[in-house]
This record gives sequence, C-alpha cells and structure tokens, in this order.
Amino acid sequence: MSGEAWRELLELTPPHNIEAERAVLGALILEPADTTARLARTLRPEDFFKEHHGRIFEAAARVAEAGGAPDLIALAAELRRSEALEEIGGPAMLAGLADAGASATNLGQYVALIQEAAAKREAIRAASDLMHHAYNGIRLPELAAKAAALGEELRSRVAIASPAALPEALGAVLDQVVTDLEAGPRTTIRTPFPTLNTLLSGGFLRGELVYLGGRPGFGKTALGLYVARHAAEQGHPALVVSREMLVTALGRRVLTQVTRVHATALRAGILDADEWARLDAALPRLRALPVWLTDRAVSIGQVEATIRAAQERHGVRLVVVDYLQLLRAPRSITEKRLAVEFVSQTLKTLAVELGLVVVCLSSLSRPERGVARPPHLSDLRESGALEHDADVVLLLHRPEPGQPDTQLIVAKGRDVATGTVELLFDGPTLHFAERSVRAEVPA
Repeated sequence: MSGEAWRELLELTPPHNIEAERAVLGALILEPADTTARLARTLRPEDFFKEHHGRIFEAAARVAEAGGAPDLIALAAELRRSEALEEIGGPAMLAGLADAGASATNLGQYVALIQEAAAKREAIRAASDLMHHAYNGIRLPELAAKAAALGEELRSRVAIASPAALPEALGAVLDQVVTDLEAGPRTTIRTPFPTLNTLLSGGFLRGELVYLGGRPGFGKTALGLYVARHAAEQGHPALVVSREMLVTALGRRVLTQVTRVHATALRAGILDADEWARLDAALPRLRALPVWLTDRAVSIGQVEATIRAAQERHGVRLVVVDYLQLLRAPRSITEKRLAVEFVSQTLKTLAVELGLVVVCLSSLSRPERGVARPPHLSDLRESGALEHDADVVLLLHRPEPGQPDTQLIVAKGRDVATGTVELLFDGPTLHFAERSVRAEVPA
C-alpha cells in the first residue's frame, strides 16, 4: 500500500451508526425497565461511537439497576446527579432521542448495527497496535505471537451480533422434517465399531460435538486417530489438531495401527525386513487418504482459523482435537473453568456453523485412591459446560490396568442409546478392536 493510501486510511472516520444509537437510546426511554436491563447485558457504553450516547446509556442502566424505568424524568435526574446532563445536551437532547426511539420489533436489529460497528472499531484498534509493534522493529516470531493474542483478545471482547432471525412457524419446520425423511436416511460418519454405530443410530452426525474422555495411557489419542482414519476411508476428509504430540509422532502412530509394527520399533527406527515390507505395502494407501495433521495451533483462536481453512481448502468433515485442557483461551479469561467453557463453546459453534463432526479429547478427573469404578460424566474436567455443549460423550475405561479389555462407554447422547462397547486394546500396536456390546436403551 502506498504512503498516500495509508494517509487516506488514517483520515477515515471509524465505523459507526449514529441513527441506530439514537434509536436504541430512544427505545430505552420509551420501553419498560426490563428492556434496559436486558440491553445492559448486551451492550456496553463503549459500544456507542458518540461519547455522550455512551454516558446516556450508562445512566439508563444505573436507573434500571436501581429498579426504576429510565423515562425522560428519571434519566434527566440521574444525569443531573452525575453532573452530566448539560454535557450531553440537556433535556432537549433526551426529548429528541425519545422521538427517534425504535419500536420493540426493530430494537434487536438496531442493537446489532451498533455491535457490528463497535466490533469493527475494535478490530481497527487491534490492527493499529500490531502495526505499532511492526514499525518498532519487533522480531517476527514475537510479532506473530502478538497478532494471535490480539486476535484472541478481539474475539473474546467483541461479539459481532447479527440481526435477529425471524422465528419459523411450526408448520414450516415440520414440512422440512418430512422432506428430510422422504430423502432417506441421514448421512452419518460411521465409527470403526459397528455396535457403537448402532448405539449412535448410524454414527456421528455433522454439526455434533463429541467428547472422548479418558485417563492418561488409556489410548485417547490412538482412538482419535483411528476415528479420523476410518472417516477418511469412507470418503470424509479429516483433520487432526494436536497440542500433545508432533505430527511426526502422530504419523508413526497411524503406521503402527495399520501395519501392526510395534510403536517402540518405529520410535527407535529399528525395523526388520518383514516390518519394512509391511510399511512399504501400507504407505501408498495411507498417502492417498484425505487426512491432515497439525501441531502448530496453540490457542483456540488458532484452532478455529485452522479448522476454517482446512474446510475451505480440503472440504474437511471431521475434526479430532487432542486435547481440550491444553488449548489456550484468550488472555482476558484467567479462571480455568471459564477458559475451558470458552473453548468448548467455540468448538460447538464451529461444529454447527460449518457442519462438522468435532471429536474433542478430554482428560478425566483422577479417581480417589483405592477406588476402582467406571468413569462418569462428572469425571470430565470442568464437566458442567462440557456436558451441556456435547451431543455425545464417550468415556474410555480399563477395568484391569495393563490388560487389553477396554470399555468405551456412551455416557451421553442426544436421541441415541447409552451403553458400553467392549473393546480390546493392543498397547504395542495401539490397535483397538471391538469385542461385544452391552446396551442400555433409555425408556
């Protein structure tokens, strides 16, 4: 960009919508107090471009918080008390806002316009900070880290609202349901285990967030890779996002599972002629599979960007994330529980918005010493949000440590059966095989 273009850019007025701001403030004066209280949870004073509009909104929120309605008289009194009435233009300004007030029907649309403009201004400020760092000679790795952090901060502070969608009539929804039924069975992404597919009414549905929980050493990563490879073999492109292993380590695990060459041999790089032959036979088929791996996405913002890019470029339909508790939330979220909730909600949003199956691995709380029992939903770390967001929860359990018998428990599912799939796990080759099933269909 030329210097002239930069100067023109810097001289532009930041995005704003004064008419929408006046309409919303006028609605606060005309509508009941609960409308103001509701908007106070949605908007912030700094979302308003004009400073005096922000001060009026803040005063209206204080009136509503005290249990009153911010009509012309109460709002003028609150602004006078804070010595701001004359600064904002006096009673005449408030009367003008009341005349411009939006109806309750259109209020959501105007709020969305204010939020969108505020989000754009926030993006401009973040980009300006990044430019300042770049001009001041910061090293490229640090610049990239700051860019990622700024993106996360922007994403966590600003929610760009869309105008409220009109609700759909029940009759129209039912027509769509019947049309879907007439089209035949819904397309699912089948798992490697037939009886698990039976419990899940065919397999995973696009738009679902699946949690796979297990304690260390139970084979969560191996099972996640198995699911991704199996999906790819059915023609569903898959992405594996790992925060625990390098992509080369993941590649070795895939080779181990397919060729049954022991993981220790691949790690040490010591193979005999037969093992080399098995690798040579498997490689052409594995190279052709639509599977992508990454170990470079550290934060949830980077994970989201990676998933979106992979779907756009490769048509990815299933994503395996390894694992939840290692993903970094925005720096502004300091409490661990809230950070995990933010990550979980982001993954669920991506699944629904992009029509993906997201299988997210999660650690489980350690059982009390001397207590041997199957894991429960409550054993998911920070389980409240995870249980709420998940469409399906699978829990790995090994009744006898060191033995191959493994249980894959379907602990939760929307419109599916719960139950326990009996598996065998071969540790040296990281291979899972189904044994039998014990299903419990809810009444």
